[in-house]
Amino acid sequence: MTICHVTSMHPFNDDRIFERACKGLNSIGDKVILIATHDGDIVIDGIGILGLKKRKGLSRRILSSFEAFRKARTVKADVFHFHDPDLIPWMLILSFLNRKVVYDVHENYESRAVKLPPLFLRKVYAKIYRKLENMLSSGFSGLTVVTPSMKNLFRGVNKPIEVTDNVVYVSRLKDVELPAEKNKKLTIYTSGTNSKYRNCLQTIDALPHILREVPDIRMMFAGRYYPEDYRSLLNKRAEDLGVSEYVSIEGMMSWEENFKRTAGAHIGCVFYEDNLNNRVTLPNRLYEYMFCGVAVLGEDFPEVRRVLEDSGAGLCVNSNSPESIAGKAIYMLKNPDVMIEMGRKGREAVLKKYNFENELMRLDQFYKKIAGNGGQVA
Repeated sequence: MTICHVTSMHPFNDDRIFERACKGLNSIGDKVILIATHDGDIVIDGIGILGLKKRKGLSRRILSSFEAFRKARTVKADVFHFHDPDLIPWMLILSFLNRKVVYDVHENYESRAVKLPPLFLRKVYAKIYRKLENMLSSGFSGLTVVTPSMKNLFRGVNKPIEVTDNVVYVSRLKDVELPAEKNKKLTIYTSGTNSKYRNCLQTIDALPHILREVPDIRMMFAGRYYPEDYRSLLNKRAEDLGVSEYVSIEGMMSWEENFKRTAGAHIGCVFYEDNLNNRVTLPNRLYEYMFCGVAVLGEDFPEVRRVLEDSGAGLCVNSNSPESIAGKAIYMLKNPDVMIEMGRKGREAVLKKYNFENELMRLDQFYKKIAGNGGQVA
C-alpha cells in the first residue's frame, strides 16, 4: 500500500508521526509519503517528505494547511492520514474528491474550546465543539484515536474507528542497554516537560511527608521546563520546604541516555492536571516507565487506571493532593518487593502487549479495510 501522512502543525520528525507511524509502516513494506514542514522535498530513511514552507502563527494554520492540501492532491495514495484539526476543511475536500482520508485525533480538543472567553459559556462551547467535530468527522473514511475513552467521544460517527495507543516502539530500543541495577539511593522520578500542568510543585510538596517515613531518598526531575523559569520555581519550593538536598533537577539527555537514566529510578510519576483531554488520553511516558521497569505512580484518570490495573505496573493517586502522592509512594518504598514486582510486570506488559509493533499490525489492517481494494492504488 501507499500511505500519505499529512501534518501542517507538527515537525516533520515528530516521534509519533515520523519515528513510529511512518518508519513503522515503511518497515513492513508500505510506501510512505509525509507532507510536513521541511526545507524542500527529500527522502529520509525511506520516507518521501514533501516539504511545506516554514511559517508561524496564524499563517501556519491557514497557509500551511492549504499548501498541504495542494500537495496531497498531487499524491497517488491508498490512504491519506492527517494529524491536525486545522486540516479538517481541506481534507474534507480531498475526501469529496474520492480519496480515502483518515482523521487522526491526537487529543480531545474540547479542552481548548472550554478556555475561550467568556468562561461561563464553557459548557456550551464544549457541546458545540463535540457536535461539530463529530459531524465533520463523518465525512472521512475513518478515524484513529489514542484510547477507548476517546473512541467513545465519537460514538455518533458511523465510520470505522481504530484505537492506536501511544505506546513504545520496542524495536527502536533494541540497542539501548538498560542498567541492570537501580540507583543506590531510592529515587522518585518525573521526566518530560515539567510544568504546572503536570503538578510538579505538588510532587515536591509530598516530599516532606515521605521523608518522615523513608528518610534516605531522592526526588528527581529531568527534561524540559515550561516556562523556562519553572525550573527556578521548583528549586525555590524545595528550599522553602527545607528539602533541597533531596531534590535533583536535571536537563535534557539524548533519547537513548534518557532511557538509561529513567531505568535507574524506583518510582516514576505520571501526573497531570484534571481537564477534558487528560481524562481520555494517555501519555507515552507511562509506557516508557513501564518499559524501563519502573514502578508507576499514575494520575487517577480512567485510562491511566485501566493500564495500571491491567498490567499491575503501579498505583493511582490524586496528584492535586501531596498527601495522596506521599501515601502511595511510602507504601511502595516500604515494600521494595512489591515495588520491584510492579516494575517487572510493567516491562513484561510492554514487551508482550503495550508496544507499537502490535499497534502497527492493527493500523495496517485498518488501512486495508479503509482502502477496500486490497491496498492497491486505483
